Amino acid sequence: MEKKKDPAETENDISYAYERFIESDPDNAYDYYIVWGNELSVNARSDRDDTLFEKALEKYKKAVVLNPNNNKAYIRWAVALADYQSQDNNRLNPYLSEALEKARKAITLSPCAEAYSAWGYILLTMGRGLDVGEQEEILLEAIDKFKKAAHLDQNNGRHFADWAKALFLLSMEKNDNSIFEECTKKYDLANRLEPNDVYICTKWAKNTSDYALFNEDEKLYKRSLDLYAKAYEIDRDELLIVKYWAEALANYAELANDAELYRQAANKYMQYSEACTENCLPEGYYYNIVCGHMLIRQSKINDTLYEDHNRIKTVIEKGADEYPDIAAREMARIYSLLNSVEPALEWLEKYLCCEEDGDAEYLMEDDDFANIRQDLRFYELLDKYQKASKDDVL
Repeated sequence: MEKKKDPAETENDISYAYERFIESDPDNAYDYYIVWGNELSVNARSDRDDTLFEKALEKYKKAVVLNPNNNKAYIRWAVALADYQSQDNNRLNPYLSEALEKARKAITLSPCAEAYSAWGYILLTMGRGLDVGEQEEILLEAIDKFKKAAHLDQNNGRHFADWAKALFLLSMEKNDNSIFEECTKKYDLANRLEPNDVYICTKWAKNTSDYALFNEDEKLYKRSLDLYAKAYEIDRDELLIVKYWAEALANYAELANDAELYRQAANKYMQYSEACTENCLPEGYYYNIVCGHMLIRQSKINDTLYEDHNRIKTVIEKGADEYPDIAAREMARIYSLLNSVEPALEWLEKYLCCEEDGDAEYLMEDDDFANIRQDLRFYELLDKYQKASKDDVL
């Protein structure tokens, strides 16, 4: 596996390249400084490198000095500020107020669609730091900005998709179906303008499945599955489509208690897991276990777990080295459902001893563990590893 490049070396390479570009083509220095700032900010964001991020901001400042009446640098500066998360992960983004200031400056210079879109994006980013019930005002303001962007550039589907996303968040905030229908109309318009834009189609699908989950709506789940299929046809290499598709199938299966939907969810999770493995992404092992969980659900409904359990165990074992705690829990689940108490308790102990903060409440409430809850050794294990007894939990 190729060794990751040192951040300082990466910065030096980037800086050397853009210095040469500016030296050889000074007439385009303004644009070079913007792109230079963009590239440094992306690397700073990836590495949570505050020092590098400040250097990125310096490039936008240099662009502004070269052409103070052009709003392009202010727009990119604003978005970079909104996107950055400092090394202190517990702090809200400290740059959001400055990001708004830069967006307003861009609008003052030229009230274009891109500037309004950036302003709306910053407002949505600010809204993420608010609790549910506190977001309405800022979402309405973001909707206004995306609406203005869409009216200024009516052939750009991304503006309508951003407008739709803000409407979706407002519909969740207010639990209002009429707002969600308006969101759907905007996504439909965005999709008609940009039928091959995988971003638009995937966002539409994800917002639809999220709203279906929120409202336990089977009709919306079906609609979201069609949209995921469409997004996948546009770009079969986009892994997130498969992941979101699997999640929608799993949630729909749970709502409908449908074995066939669980089978489809298992297939999608396996597809995602295999793709992650091919791309050297360790989370693929986790989704082997999730796939196994879907197969348990399917077999439980079909009453075929006895026949299927060895095959399911093989799937779960693929993720056991990387995620021994979750794999052990699922093994305990299988044996509990089979009413094989001894191996179930053995696997439960493996789960509890490697899961430092194991969830006793979950084990007490999940029906899959009902059989082993009849055995006093179950409570002895909880007491041993989690200081929780039957009386404590009940």
